[in-house]
Amino acid sequence: MKTVTAKELKNRTGEVIRAIKQGEEIIVSYRGKPLAKFVPFKETPILGDLSGVIKGAPKDVQQIKNERLKEKHEGMPKLSVWSTGYHP
Repeated sequence: MKTVTAKELKNRTGEVIRAIKQGEEIIVSYRGKPLAKFVPFKETPILGDLSGVIKGAPKDVQQIKNERLKEKHEGMPKLSVWSTGYHP
């Protein structure tokens, strides 16, 4: 792991970015104390990884919405136009 000062980072940004792109971790120090750590970004498809873990999970948003509405209104009497007293 390489350490650079804030001033070095300002003056050599391109070199630091190239090092990070090559997989190196860089610590930036300010007045002799560690301030920040740059690490290469690794994209992980979290939802793809979790889809196999959660069994029976609905895959469609509309399906989730319909299931929640059904659960919310389960056991409630069904209303029709005639039972509400509304007569056009």
